[in-house]
Amino acid sequence: MRTGERLQSMQCMRCLMPVRGWYEWNENDLVRSDSGRQVKPPYYISAPNADAIAFAGLWAVWTGQDGS
Repeated sequence: MRTGERLQSMQCMRCLMPVRGWYEWNENDLVRSDSGRQVKPPYYISAPNADAIAFAGLWAVWTGQDGS
């Protein structure tokens, strides 16, 4: 993405993405899975008193090599 496209996206192509929550993994907190492997446990993060929260985002239209 070129600088002019980035500037246009930041000015005009903003959006909000509603979510109920998301997962994050703690790289420093390893636990053993049922199969005995060490894995990073997922933590589900959400707002307990809200149906949804919003992430800010930038959108763009992408055209593939075949024109679709």
